[in-house]
Amino acid sequence: MRQPQGAGAAFSAGLIHRLRRGDDLEELLRFACAAGSRWCSRPFGAPLPNEAEIDVFADRAPTNLR
Repeated sequence: MRQPQGAGAAFSAGLIHRLRRGDDLEELLRFACAAGSRWCSRPFGAPLPNEAEIDVFADRAPTNLR
């Protein structure tokens, strides 16, 4: 079973984390979206993904969605 909720909280946490780091808008949104997506793809009860894991997950996403 996957995480039934929490994508919004993971997105917000990722957004705030990268905003505080000073990333540009595109990078912080990329990371925030990946954080929410990665959270929902984890098995129920799994620990939170770390920054490196989210970055790897985000790097696999397509970049031509404009």
